Amino acid sequence: MGITLGYPPKAVDSYIAILCEKNEEKKKVLKWRRCYVSYYGFEFVCFVEHLKESAEWMWKQYPSTETLTLSYSSDKSEDFDVEYGDIDAVQRWVDHIETLIYLKSKVLVHNQAYNT
Repeated sequence: MGITLGYPPKAVDSYIAILCEKNEEKKKVLKWRRCYVSYYGFEFVCFVEHLKESAEWMWKQYPSTETLTLSYSSDKSEDFDVEYGDIDAVQRWVDHIETLIYLKSKVLVHNQAYNT
């Protein structure tokens, strides 16, 4: 359904992975990797490791001068705005969030055991 509604494929995968996980401990770990994205009227979640790909996908599908807003908290208390096409800014934010996740969990985001 998410693909039909125009969401990035990796964002749809992220949402489904969290929604369908039955093991509460694994679900907690998945939620650590979750980021919130707002762009051009779309709001969605995406795993941090798929954020760059999802941003590029959105910019390609929906070119606009609007900013892409990223947040790591659901209350969006620390929004980070990215100008259209500024993939380097997205990467800097991803690096920052991956560091926060590591400090919280002591596990690297790109560690195979972590990506369940």
